[in-house]
Formats: sequence, structure tokens, C-alpha cells
Amino acid sequence: MSLENKIDQLSRQVKDLGEKITSELNPQNKFCLKTEELAQRWDVSIDRVRRLVREKKIKPMRGLGQNRFTLDEIRRFENREQDVDKLALLRSRRLG
Repeated sequence: MSLENKIDQLSRQVKDLGEKITSELNPQNKFCLKTEELAQRWDVSIDRVRRLVREKKIKPMRGLGQNRFTLDEIRRFENREQDVDKLALLRSRRLG
């Protein structure tokens, strides 16, 4: 396979991955969430999600321009009971 063919193949793979990540063409294929979507899921502020990233409590995917979080990473975080309790406390402070 020539170098040009390999580059074309890799370009298509990158495009396909980008479509899966952004999920704008197929929302049912979504496997990660943007910061804003994660904040909505947890009913917390966007700043709170960013703070969790800075505190290294949740790890975003890197190299995509903005933070995106895989569903596996989101579930890992949500399954840690103490962090879910903290989110509930933050949510009650935000609403109260």
C-alpha cells in the first residue's frame, strides 16, 4: 500500500471517529459527552465539571479541542459513591 493510500485511509478513520465523537450525524451512536452535556446530566454548573477535571477526579479525552468525556469514564466517576454524594450536595446548594 502506498503512502498516499495509507494517509487517505487514516484520514477516513479520523473523520469517522470525529463523527462518532460529535454525534451530530447520529446521536444514537454517541459514546461521549461535552462538558455542557455532562453538566446537564449531573444538574451542576459547567464550572463545576471543569473544576472536577482540574482536580483530576474525572478525565476527559484529550486532543479534540474541547473536553469530552467517554461514557465509561462518566460511569466510573458516578459509581464512586462519595463523588455522587458530593454532586448531590452541590446540586442542592445550586438549587437552594
